[in-house]
Amino acid sequence: MVQAARISITGTQSMEDAEPQTLKLVTDGSYCYEPGFALLSYVESEMTGLEGIVTSFQIEDGRPSRCGAAERSTPKWSSTADRRMTLYTTSASAR
Repeated sequence: MVQAARISITGTQSMEDAEPQTLKLVTDGSYCYEPGFALLSYVESEMTGLEGIVTSFQIEDGRPSRCGAAERSTPKWSSTADRRMTLYTTSASAR
């Protein structure tokens, strides 16, 4: 059963020539749990620059197994969730 949830995600951003920075995102979203499996989803806001995109994390046996970000009607999943994966890209001019 899907339930409304307050989701808190903490991660570390690492960039060349800069100290790693810990970031924390707290947002409203949805949560679905069955033994051994959970799915967290939330809608990105204007603050992230991806307003309207739904980001989802699939968790199996306590570990992220897949991650997806897509417009509401077109899910796109990565095959595995990697600790060094990024969902956001910047153009070369943004460096």
